[in-house]
Order: sequence, then C-alpha cells, then structure tokens
Amino acid sequence: MKVSYLALIVGVLWGSVYPITALELKSYTPYNLALVRNILATLTILAISGPSVGEVLLKRDHFKKILLASLLGMVAWSILVNFGVEYSSSNEASFLNATYPLLTAIIAWMLLREPLNKSEIFGLVLGLVGAFLIFNEGMQPASGHLLGQIAALCAGLSFALYLVISRKFVVDTKVNPAYLTFNLYLLSVPMLFVLSFPLHVSPSAWDTNSILGLIWLGCIVSGGSYVLLNRALLHAPAATVTSSLMISPFMTVITTFILLAQLPTIAQIIGGALIAVGVIIAQSH
Repeated sequence: MKVSYLALIVGVLWGSVYPITALELKSYTPYNLALVRNILATLTILAISGPSVGEVLLKRDHFKKILLASLLGMVAWSILVNFGVEYSSSNEASFLNATYPLLTAIIAWMLLREPLNKSEIFGLVLGLVGAFLIFNEGMQPASGHLLGQIAALCAGLSFALYLVISRKFVVDTKVNPAYLTFNLYLLSVPMLFVLSFPLHVSPSAWDTNSILGLIWLGCIVSGGSYVLLNRALLHAPAATVTSSLMISPFMTVITTFILLAQLPTIAQIIGGALIAVGVIIAQSH
C-alpha cells in the first residue's frame, strides 16, 4: 500500500506539469526549459543527499544503463513533452502522454515477463478511456496540432521504455533511489546543453511567477517526485506503479483550470471519475 501512496503523490504532482510548462514556454524554448529544469532537479537531489553525497556518485559499471535511462526518461521525454505542450495544448499533451501506463504494461510483459492480472488490465484500460473523454475535444482533426500530438505520443513511448529499464535496474542492483535519480539528471544535463545551444532566455523569464514555476518544475516535480517514483519501482512491478500515475491527467484538468482559467466540460468530469475508478481497480489486487 505504501507503494500506491508514493506513486499517487507523484501522479498528483505531475498533473501540474502541463499548464505550468505552457506558461514557462512563453519565456523559454522547449530545449532550454528542459535544460534549466534538469539542472535544478540535479541540484535538488544533491541537496537532499546532504552528508551522504558520496553515495550518489556514479559507479563505472552502471554508466551505460543509467545513460540509456537518462536519454529516454530525462532528455527525450522532457523535450517531447515541451514540444507537445507548445504545438498543441496542455490538455492534449497530457492525454497523449498518459498512454505510457498501458505501453509500460505491455513492454514490461514483453521484456521483463511481468505478469498482468485482470484488475490491472481493466484498471489501465478504464483509466485510458477516462483520459480520452477528458481530452476528446482537443483530439478532433479540426484542432490541427498534429506535430504536438505526435511529440506527446512519442513522449509516452519514451517514458514507458524508461520505466521498464529503471525497474529492471533497481531490482537487479538494489541501489538507493536517490543515487539513480541524481545520476539520471546529471547525465542529462550535458546532452540537453548541446541541444539547447545557443541559449536563449526571454526577459520575462526573470518575472517572479516564471521563477516560481521553474522552481516548482525543477525542484519539486522533477527532483523530488522522481526519487519517490524510483523508490516505488524498487518495490513494485512497473505496471502496478504506472496504474497509480494515471491520476495525473485528472489533476491536469484541475491545475489547468486554476492556472489557465480553462473550465472543464462534462466529458472531462466523467473522464476524471473513470480515471479515479481505474486507479482504484488496478490497485485492488
């Protein structure tokens, strides 16, 4: 049950990613936003480690596996999500990225032979149906945001692969989640720096709201939540963990309404209820 709570906390935090990203993209390019966010996440985990900082230093035999996970979960995912939000909307990007729990379950079953029980399958499918109802309006062909939709969908696939790789790594090595998270972000910084060059930051980036939003994305949503996520992956199958993360699209509706003043529709309310029920069913096994 502790694993469920950890993943649910992460899902709630991640619900704020999309509307805040939409606001931050007024000041940053998708590449620059990903770079600054990951730098803050790295520093946050370093600060959390405190006196035990030596325990998070990367071991040579872990380099290749963590580099691959960093490329998928920290570099590709963050850039694709930013492009998804910029070229479509926070709601569309959230729905399409929300396909990762189903993709994770399938990939984990194929690569790790993790079994899927009926409650998990039904809960994941029900949650996906709920997410579809929430963002159905934005998925209409008339919206014309094909590039953003493709980017967000690819973000879901990239994150699903990251979750499966990280699950296998933490199970095989039994490493401290802070160790994995710190090195995932640390290795992502030079890759994102190359992609972000030349750096360009709008003068509006120095506004108080923009700075607070960046701190939230980098320190809380990235640094703190990934530690919780990797700790959950240490104790439960990837499909089980991701079923709890399905709450994030529902939270996106709430935070989008609060931050962007976009009212939810009846379909979004019904979809949010289906997601909540899906999470409960998936966790009931």
